[in-house]
Amino acid sequence: MASSTPADAEGEADEGARDSGATGGRPASAAPGPAGLPFLGNTLDFLRDPVGFYDELAAYESDVVAYNVAGDDGYMVRHPEAIQRVLVTDASDFRRAQITQDSLGQVADGGLFLNEGEQWQRERTALQPAFYRDRVETYAEMMVRYAEQRADAWRGRDAVTVSDEMRTLALEVLTKTLLDVDIRGRESEIGDAAERLTANFDAGTVSAFLPMWVPTPQNRRAKRALAAFDATIEDLVAQRRAGEGDPEDLLSILLDVEFEDGTGLSEQDVRDNLFTFLVAGHETTALTLSYACMLLANHPDAQAKLHAELDAVLGDEAPTAANLFELGYLGHVVDEAIRLYPPAYTVFREPTTDVTL
Repeated sequence: MASSTPADAEGEADEGARDSGATGGRPASAAPGPAGLPFLGNTLDFLRDPVGFYDELAAYESDVVAYNVAGDDGYMVRHPEAIQRVLVTDASDFRRAQITQDSLGQVADGGLFLNEGEQWQRERTALQPAFYRDRVETYAEMMVRYAEQRADAWRGRDAVTVSDEMRTLALEVLTKTLLDVDIRGRESEIGDAAERLTANFDAGTVSAFLPMWVPTPQNRRAKRALAAFDATIEDLVAQRRAGEGDPEDLLSILLDVEFEDGTGLSEQDVRDNLFTFLVAGHETTALTLSYACMLLANHPDAQAKLHAELDAVLGDEAPTAANLFELGYLGHVVDEAIRLYPPAYTVFREPTTDVTL
């Protein structure tokens, strides 16, 4: 059994769960849910429109809604207290779902996103210095500099493709702040590969249910993208090993960490963590920024209110990390963008013991 956190039409986070062993219809449980076809369950409805399918589930007046996709029985858990239990209070009773391991495990063996238990805790503790407050303040300065350079490049242009610009900006900032590598001019090497890989695992595509060794056109594109990404990562690591670099950035920590037992991270561990931060990190950040820009463009009153706050707090000065505590409305804008358009709208969990929700 696994669980997912979709978003309903109003953007509220919903938590769901999955059980393997489906018979084709919806799960034989007390939870309501849409009827499915024999053997197929709700798979076709899900493939046609994943977000619309979750929206349909969210319309049920029940804290738990049952469904069946790709031979697995699933449960969308909608009540906030149940979500709190699954993700926080009783988190130790759940693990990342097998569906996540089976899909993303094809492109990364581990890293913070896929590791569990002791290995996850060891790596998280080791990487924590890269996110100490003084480091984050340094990152903020770099973020402002790169954002200003990106905005300056827009001057004199009638229009820009916001999603492309935000993806490039997120990559530039991530690689410089966390890896101390300037990739300007090489953004497409990672960006294009990341886009092809994420497209391969998009809900609603048949490829999301097929192992990568199946020679579909989509899988072949994904494998080429993965090879290109790995080559770029090897080059970045080689550059760091050959140069001085920042001894406290994420890449240096990954390369130099030594655990209590005297072991460190393998080359595969380093690669998997870089994959997590660069691919997953930049994509979710870029999507959030893009949706925030779209919402502000469609709500000029909110845009004017945000500009007024920025003028009042910053004046003609560049923002600093400390200013974030004074920019309350900006925080609301970002939170609302994430609520309405969550960049990762499903989170799957499996219980490790019998659970009643």
